[in-house]
Order: sequence, then C-alpha cells, then structure tokens
Amino acid sequence: PAVYNEENCLKEGGVCGQVEFCPKKDRKPGLCPLQQSGGVDCCATNPTDPNSTKCGRHGGECSTLNCGKSIEKGSVCPPGEKCCIWL
Repeated sequence: PAVYNEENCLKEGGVCGQVEFCPKKDRKPGLCPLQQSGGVDCCATNPTDPNSTKCGRHGGECSTLNCGKSIEKGSVCPPGEKCCIWL
C-alpha cells in the first residue's frame, strides 16, 4: 500500500515515509501512528530510498494511483506508474 501523510506529522513540518530511509536525526517518532506497524514514521526530510528512481529525488513517489498531473521530465518510474507529488 502507498504511504500517505498523516495530520500530526504534517503539523510538525514532516512527511510520513519508510523509517528505514529517514536519517535518525530527522525522525519524528509516533506522528504517523496509522502506518507505524508497516515501518512508516514521520521524517523532517523526504525519506526516499537511495536506490529508488529519479522521481524520489524530486520529492515524488512512483504510484499506480491517479494523482493528477505528474512529474514527467527527468523522472523514471516502472511501467504503469507515474511520479506523483503528494500534498
């Protein structure tokens, strides 16, 4: 399932993401409680997999969901996915 932002994290200026990709100094634990069991927590920076696509470098996430206008230039996502910026 796709990771989504939760209100408590957003209020603190963070984004919900896979905790393994968030530097320890940027973690804000407990602010993404609905997804915590799936390894998701709040991060002060955009937690992107260093081995992920260029999409993540633009602050986006490759997704099969319809997210409206997506980033195309310079982004590489697997077939059937597009680079979405979640607000």
